[in-house]
Amino acid sequence: MRFNDAIFGAVLLLAGIAIAWAAAGQPPMPGQAFGAGSFPLVIGVALAVTALPLILSGLRQRSPALSLGDWARSPRCWRDLALTLAAPAVYIVAADHIGFVPVTFAILLVLAATLGARIVTATVFAAVMAVGLYLGFAQGLRVPLPRGWLGLLLG
Repeated sequence: MRFNDAIFGAVLLLAGIAIAWAAAGQPPMPGQAFGAGSFPLVIGVALAVTALPLILSGLRQRSPALSLGDWARSPRCWRDLALTLAAPAVYIVAADHIGFVPVTFAILLVLAATLGARIVTATVFAAVMAVGLYLGFAQGLRVPLPRGWLGLLLG
């Protein structure tokens, strides 16, 4: 599937504007000239600015808005795409209640198994990644991650 560059550029422009707008509302850290919104603001502005040449290029091409490739005719590819897009939504809904590690494990297990990994390999991969991500973010970077019912059980 191939979108005209103007359409993709317009989506990136809107995303950049939305990111910059949301980031601009973040308060600065006490005693600092910058805060949690500084980096997202730079990314949003850069995304919006770099989208403009893409839009102009797409308008000059005058190609169709959408053209499907051979892979886009495969139901398996659409299933894989749907699962990949659903994974963050499942995390958002379930992580606060169940916890970071079990939800991340389940999502990675389903994705790896669906994308062709053997079940044992997918299980080991999901377990190592879920625990590794938890240790890296919660312990190493001190990012508060949802503990859910697992946190209640473990104290």
